[in-house]
Amino acid sequence: MTGHAVPDYQARGPRRIIAGLLRPGDLVRWDDGEYAVMALLGPHVRLRRTDGEDSVEVIASVQELVASAGFTFLSGAPLPAVPPPVTLMEAIPEEAEQQAREWERHIIEVETGIRPGSRPGTEPRPGYDPAITTLVDRYRLKAAELSAVGSEVSWQTVQRKRLAWVEQGVWGLVDKRAARARQPCGQVHPRVVAELHHLIGQDDGESTGSVSRWFGRLNRRIRQINSEIPDEQDHVPMPSPATFYRLVERLGLRSRLTGSARSRREIANRPDTPFGHTSATRPGELVMIDSSGMDISVAGTHGHPVPVEITAAIDVTTRTVAGAILRERLTKKTVTAQAQKAGRKKRRKVSFTRQGRGTKAVDAALMLGCMLIPQPAASHWPEQARLAGTRNGLHGDELTAADGRMKGAAARPVIVPETVIVDHGKVYVSEAFLDACTYLGISVMPAREMTATDKAIVERTFSSIKSLFCQHVAGYTGKNILERGKNATRRKLWTLPELNDLLQQWLAHQFTDHGSSCSGSDLR
Repeated sequence: MTGHAVPDYQARGPRRIIAGLLRPGDLVRWDDGEYAVMALLGPHVRLRRTDGEDSVEVIASVQELVASAGFTFLSGAPLPAVPPPVTLMEAIPEEAEQQAREWERHIIEVETGIRPGSRPGTEPRPGYDPAITTLVDRYRLKAAELSAVGSEVSWQTVQRKRLAWVEQGVWGLVDKRAARARQPCGQVHPRVVAELHHLIGQDDGESTGSVSRWFGRLNRRIRQINSEIPDEQDHVPMPSPATFYRLVERLGLRSRLTGSARSRREIANRPDTPFGHTSATRPGELVMIDSSGMDISVAGTHGHPVPVEITAAIDVTTRTVAGAILRERLTKKTVTAQAQKAGRKKRRKVSFTRQGRGTKAVDAALMLGCMLIPQPAASHWPEQARLAGTRNGLHGDELTAADGRMKGAAARPVIVPETVIVDHGKVYVSEAFLDACTYLGISVMPAREMTATDKAIVERTFSSIKSLFCQHVAGYTGKNILERGKNATRRKLWTLPELNDLLQQWLAHQFTDHGSSCSGSDLR
């Protein structure tokens, strides 16, 4: 608690407290007796008498104690009435704080005549006794001492420091240049930064260019703004190219300006509001479903490598892959159909393309049904991939005793979804998928268009599957053409049923059982 009393520099004897905080261990004179401060109890203080034969303890109000006429401060260093702002002091460099603390020691000696930390009963140094000297005398003496040790200061500086200390505490002694908040844009005019963000927001999906293209656009925009301002003194200054490049780096806008077109679209589609937290308290309350390429090629039925697509359902509560299916991402299109002479057999030229989705609405509906029943474990699966031998807390023995269908099942929980979150893909807005959800009593919650953050959990799960499983499988092609090896699809590839068996086994054995190593290095 703080206390304040009017100083009396002309009175001899013990010094009155000027302004400060009472602390345990301080000695004070009050009510014709000497007391030691034992503890602070909110607005009250507990005192123990030290000048009598009996150590009497009393509890008094701090406000009443300090305002009484007979109160004097016998020992301890009084602190300023305004406590230092802790958050502000933490924001300044350590060197600036040390300088402020050192100045505080000098100012306290000028104010009270006693250096902080002095023993009780210490007399003021010559020239610092407030009873026989004036403040100006002590200002001059302190300035001379500091100048003698290499710190050239005037007595007016000491006076200014003391007045700031009395008003603001130690914060008034801090060099405000160290506490000055640095703007991310530096000396660049704020209007320039605002116009740059405005131009970036108007990006209509054009191809990626260099930073110099944006500098030219910004330069033309600033010239247009200045042409509408009659007074030249109010014109917005355009930074130089070098300053503009540094500004782009400081604001973290390089990926927005020169990143891939896909990255720029994803950044532009982020919601303006802070991301919400999708929470669920029980298994099946929220299940996210989505499809993604696996970055793996398999041996297709026609003999050529075919990319694979995975469709998975992730339970939000347990982060479990409740269901997953694989499909080929191959579409067969008739490019030309030429008929020769009448009576001859028609000959078609067929080409295989890698665009489009392999998962159909019936596949997604089938996956919903597979989530509701135990998945049987293949005979060649290891014991750890079976429900009876799992160590992931599924309680296989209890589940088998409760339901005979769990005997021989894979180590995968059976989760009945209540609500599924899907995007606006044709698979998930089709009548087949929606009818299947209605039949099973599942509510469908569509995510916002072009907003992957609404399904962040399933997107992150796909990334984990690719890094922990896909890159260890023969036929891994990488996430783009730049990471694809020359012989990635020339070696012996798995077929789609074989890859699906490996995936289901891995999900049951290693991904679901977080206590084991999630490595698929033996799948080549």
